[in-house]
Amino acid sequence: MQSNNSTYSATNAMHEKQSTIAFFQELLHTSIYFTTSCTSALELAGIAIGIQPGDEVIIPSYTFVGTANAFAKLGATIVFIDIEPHTMCLDINLLEQCITPKTKAIVPVHYAGNSCNMQAIIDFAKAKNIFVIEDAAQCIFSYHQQKHLGTFGDIGCISFDYAKNIQCEQGGLVIVNNKELLDKVDKAYHNGTNKRDFLTGVSTNFEWQTLGSNFVLADVHFSILFPQILDAEIIQKNRKAQWNYYYEQLQLLEKKQLIHLPPTLGEGNAHVFLF
Repeated sequence: MQSNNSTYSATNAMHEKQSTIAFFQELLHTSIYFTTSCTSALELAGIAIGIQPGDEVIIPSYTFVGTANAFAKLGATIVFIDIEPHTMCLDINLLEQCITPKTKAIVPVHYAGNSCNMQAIIDFAKAKNIFVIEDAAQCIFSYHQQKHLGTFGDIGCISFDYAKNIQCEQGGLVIVNNKELLDKVDKAYHNGTNKRDFLTGVSTNFEWQTLGSNFVLADVHFSILFPQILDAEIIQKNRKAQWNYYYEQLQLLEKKQLIHLPPTLGEGNAHVFLF
């Protein structure tokens, strides 16, 4: 009986993992990698774009410390940029003055699941030949112009920690939008090895080839995440209803000029209500 139960559990766990991966592939329409956290996802992104000691990475001054740590531990110099008070996202009007010949990447943080001005950031970065790594930690089910946040930059990173709209206690997701970085992401994800090429027969030798780490999310976390994706529509409906309730009830305080309400919810995911 124990053997049968173990087999049943293992089968279920594999189904839940595969179904979860398929759900997010369909949602995001690009290559994805589940990681141990969003911080590790950002670190993986930093490795993939080739962060070296002395490179500069621009991040907003208002963000979780993990945004800075992920790049600082690779030797990058963190350049802080101020935020727009009405969105709490980086102020794109200040980007030009932050750029130097050492600038490697811009890391826009979509605070509270509300989008930065991504088109302006992407256009600016392309003109300067700079990578864009989206810190979309708070952005599962957040969109901008009907496109999921995290899918605009070269790489996007999402969090599934215990405080997010759906969570697996601790976990993250790397979204690879720049296909030229896919091989680098894949090798770094597998401890810097050519594991994918070896398993698919492209290479006859299993080798260590580059900097990397064990970023792989444990299977047990998929079992926590899976039932929530089944209920994602209900979860989001409830969160948006709560967000809209706050917005309606607090308008009296705004009329008295005691607070400033955030922009309307729009395509955001109602992760945080800020004022």
